[in-house]
Amino acid sequence: AVSPTISGLTVSNVTASSLRVWWESAGGYAWFLVEYRAVGEETRNVTVGGDLRHALLAGLNPSTRYTITVYGLTASGRSAPLTTEASTEVDPSEAMKLDTLTFSQVTAGSFRITWRAEKVFESFLVVYGVRGSDVTHNVSVTGDGRFAVITGLRPGTAYTVRVYGVSASGQTQPLTTHIT
Repeated sequence: AVSPTISGLTVSNVTASSLRVWWESAGGYAWFLVEYRAVGEETRNVTVGGDLRHALLAGLNPSTRYTITVYGLTASGRSAPLTTEASTEVDPSEAMKLDTLTFSQVTAGSFRITWRAEKVFESFLVVYGVRGSDVTHNVSVTGDGRFAVITGLRPGTAYTVRVYGVSASGQTQPLTTHIT
C-alpha cells in the first residue's frame, strides 16, 4: 500500500437510485477509485481525479444495500481500502405496491386488519392509536404476513391505523384508514 492515507468515508444525498460518497485525504493521489457492489451484483467502479474528495454513484437499485470501497491511486500503486456500507431509499412508487386495507372480525375491543402487497417486504409495521392522539402502538408483522389482529381497544373509540411496508433502506409511505 502507498501513503498518504484516506479516511472519513461518509455517504450523503441518498435517493432510490443514487448516492454521493465523500472521503478525506491530505493529497498525494493522482486518482481515487470507488468500487461499489450489492450482494448478487457485479462490482462497478468510478474513478475521479486526485483533487476531488467525492463521487456520485448513479444507476443504483432502490432499497438495496451497497458495499462501497475507496482507494487512493498513485503511479506506484493503490492505498489500503476504506470501506463502508449504505442503502438506497425505497422507490416512491413502491408505496403503490401496498394497498387495500380491509377490516374484519370487528368486536367491541378488537379487529383484524388485512392488506395487499405486490412487492416483497422484509416486514410490515402496523401503527395504531386513538384518532387525534399522538400516542400510538406498533405491531410488527413478518414480510410474508398480510394481516394483524389488534386487541385491547376501547369500545366506541375512533382509531387511526397506518400500515407501512419495511425494506432494507426504510419504509413506504403509510396506508392510512380509520375505524370506530
